[in-house]
Amino acid sequence: YAIPEYGQVQVVVYDLLGRMVRELVKQEQGKGQYEVEWNGCNQNGTPVSSGIYFYRVQWNNRAHSDKLIMLK
Repeated sequence: YAIPEYGQVQVVVYDLLGRMVRELVKQEQGKGQYEVEWNGCNQNGTPVSSGIYFYRVQWNNRAHSDKLIMLK
């Protein structure tokens, strides 16, 4: 993901019902390109099932969401 300006960044994975599955990033970051890897586990460390999920990258007052597919 790319952050256009310094700020508080949060990256979260959600299921199809909009429930939070896993928070991957919650920290201040500067402008730039970043990568984060999701290991397919929920917040408790339990593996989730294959399927469609959504991720949301939020920084300051902006956000970007997109879908992803978890295959096992």
